[in-house]
Amino acid sequence: MSVVSIVLEPQPARLDNVAAVDRAAAVFTSLSNPIRLSVLLRLIEREWSVNELAADLVISQSALSQHLGRLRQAGIIRSRRYRQSIFYRCSDDLVLRLLAEIGLVDR
Repeated sequence: MSVVSIVLEPQPARLDNVAAVDRAAAVFTSLSNPIRLSVLLRLIEREWSVNELAADLVISQSALSQHLGRLRQAGIIRSRRYRQSIFYRCSDDLVLRLLAEIGLVDR
């Protein structure tokens, strides 16, 4: 297990930005669930349909839909409809950089 060291510069001006704090809380809450994190790591690689993701993760479509809804509400993923299927992909570069910084994805 490797330890990741991140140097953070204090950002006092951002503490007053309620919208930014709320957004950060939503992102971190979404990423705190192992299944949602697994979903997100797959969506970083490529676009997936709900059926593909459910089969790959071996969970029900209804459970997966709940997780996708949380990620979508946090603004981390986007969806598109093509005929009868809905496809999802990661849409947040900041989250990508965060995951790359901690070593979960290559950038």
